[in-house]
Amino acid sequence: MKKTYNHSELYKLFQNRDFETIIKHAGLFKKENKFNSDALTILGVVFAQTGSTKTALQIFQQVLKLDASNPKYWNNVANAQRTLTFFHDAIKSYESAIDINPDYTEALNGYAGSLMDIGQVPKAIEIYNKAITREPNNHEFKFNLALAHIANGDFGQAKDLLNQIITIDPRHADAYHQLSRIHRFKKDDTDIEKMKAVVMNVKATVRQKVLINHALGKAQSDLKEYRLAFAHWELANQTFKESIRYQFDEDQAIFDRIHQWHHSPFETKLNPISGKKPIFVLGMPRSGTSLVEQILSGHSEIFAAGELETLGFAMRDYEKTHDRLNKSALNAIRQDYLNNLNKLDTDCQIITDKMPLNFKWIGIIRSIFPQAPILHLKRHPMAICFSNFRNFFRSHGMRYSNDLLDIGRYYLGYDALMQHFYEKFDDAIYTVDYEALTENPKQQIENMLNHLDLDWQESCLKIEENKRSVKTVSNTQIRSGIYKKSSEEWELYEEDLAPLFELLKPILKRDGWI
Repeated sequence: MKKTYNHSELYKLFQNRDFETIIKHAGLFKKENKFNSDALTILGVVFAQTGSTKTALQIFQQVLKLDASNPKYWNNVANAQRTLTFFHDAIKSYESAIDINPDYTEALNGYAGSLMDIGQVPKAIEIYNKAITREPNNHEFKFNLALAHIANGDFGQAKDLLNQIITIDPRHADAYHQLSRIHRFKKDDTDIEKMKAVVMNVKATVRQKVLINHALGKAQSDLKEYRLAFAHWELANQTFKESIRYQFDEDQAIFDRIHQWHHSPFETKLNPISGKKPIFVLGMPRSGTSLVEQILSGHSEIFAAGELETLGFAMRDYEKTHDRLNKSALNAIRQDYLNNLNKLDTDCQIITDKMPLNFKWIGIIRSIFPQAPILHLKRHPMAICFSNFRNFFRSHGMRYSNDLLDIGRYYLGYDALMQHFYEKFDDAIYTVDYEALTENPKQQIENMLNHLDLDWQESCLKIEENKRSVKTVSNTQIRSGIYKKSSEEWELYEEDLAPLFELLKPILKRDGWI
């Protein structure tokens, strides 16, 4: 009997989660169902769930051409656009879905999430509240609203929401994890025993083990039980690393390829740009990039865009190849970056991009934005690596951060790359010393503003008065102002960190830390 590729066959395969067969015959399914919105939607969902988001978006857009009156079709397009970091396009698609059905809570939730992605946190809070009004018992919406309140510095409201979730669902790992970030634990804290009960349960999921052990690490740290805290962080990281099957060779290969790109004697330089201009604030994650951006955001001429994923996302297509980027590719990357800058809701011409991992692309930045300031954060290597270890990061670029020695190896790779970039672009890279900044902030901020050809403004110094929303892991810390001694916390865990110390000893000696 001749095999069919109609809607019913596709649906049957989808119900059986036989995605491999669907993808294998995707061309035939598309051909036989090119006017069937439901069948094409199934096909798009399969590609989205298997990581082929660009293909999924193309299919979802094809569905829209067949029927633009269905809000679910707009929502599918928006979800794919958001995954691809096309945040402003996603917002428009979510708005189209909501225009058709104002009560479509899934679209409201995605819409608010995209607003968070571009830093419009107060508006996101407004939209999350609309979704909760329509579905008052939806934990996901309440949790997302709590995240928005944390980003906005409204820790009291966030705690109330997280406690509501935990009361109804005492196994909610994400709620415990976020609560631990904004709560100082005491010995009689009942949440500690609740969390222990969750992770000790034989049915505990990987997510629960990872997030709750991170939360327990924070709790034990608050109680000054440092060995116990370290043990919880170590268990959380080990569990997550095993679940994602990460090997450090993945990142080492990227470092090696970047070195190879920049051994070419020919350096492409694009012409300077007019209009909005970026400032790149970069360095190892947890080196102080959030603090520096918060300082700069107090200046009336600067708009802080946070961690823009545009450059890193563009480089995914190149970081796994030995091919050097030609002028056409560089122009395309720059134009995509500028398009995203121009979509930001600001009249400021100077935009900060504080994606730390952009340190890998300093050579690219020098090619596409030859006049853009590059601020590189330097901080005690042990402080940086320990902070990577004790915090949980979901992003793909942070996969190295779940093992102490992987973190050390990554730091060595980062350091070697930065030594290379300083040799090539020394005059273009301004070093911001984190410890000096926290010890003598006024002088260091004046120096930084002078480098950027900007006048002194007192508001740059008073970051605790800055009401700007912050989404990064540092959002709970910068609300306290510029504080000293944070780089010394690792010393409380010196015994457990000894293997990392030995690995980094050559750099620690070279830079005068020991």
